Amino acid sequence: MKKVIKKLMTMIFIFSFVGLASEKTKAGDDGLYASAPPPGSAFVRFINGDMGKPLKGSVRGKESPSVAPGHAGGYMSAPPGQAQIAFGADATTSYDLKPAGHYDAILANGHLTIVDEPINDNKLKTQIVLINASREKDVSLKTADGKLTVIEPAQPEKLGARAVNPVKAAFAIYSGGNKIVDLDERSLERGSDYVIVVYEGAKGPAASYDKSTGT
Repeated sequence: MKKVIKKLMTMIFIFSFVGLASEKTKAGDDGLYASAPPPGSAFVRFINGDMGKPLKGSVRGKESPSVAPGHAGGYMSAPPGQAQIAFGADATTSYDLKPAGHYDAILANGHLTIVDEPINDNKLKTQIVLINASREKDVSLKTADGKLTVIEPAQPEKLGARAVNPVKAAFAIYSGGNKIVDLDERSLERGSDYVIVVYEGAKGPAASYDKSTGT
């Protein structure tokens, strides 16, 4: 009888230890993943069109990670309503963020401009957002051969967007009728979003081409 009781006590101890270890593991995992944003949150990302250095943005004092020159940062969530938005040391503005709205805070030519971004509701397609953070006018996205316009011309500090089929394709950036940047061929993923930032590089117009991410 004593042996049976001892065996039961040993099993209880082992199960208790395993359960405690499991809870500790879950607690450790909690720190690896960002918590889900509250329902109705707005989403803002910063576009660094100034070539000086990486910069951090903020929405109502909540700071973003650094954004490299010529690139777009990840989306950060923010409560809807009137918000003070800053990027770098000097560029600030105020904007009324709508629930579930997506916004690009574009720093270009010394100005900070907030632009509404369309949301891709068709998860069978890929959305491409073209942001003109350069001084070039009529910036459009075309197929590499220039025969097909994918995104209509966007003016400085503005954007254009289009949902396309998930294909493997090479694109080019045009200013008016002139090709200014070739982009590498890549396979677009279904349901994903990509952002192309056109900016003033050291030797003229340049562009980054990245998959959109969260913070």
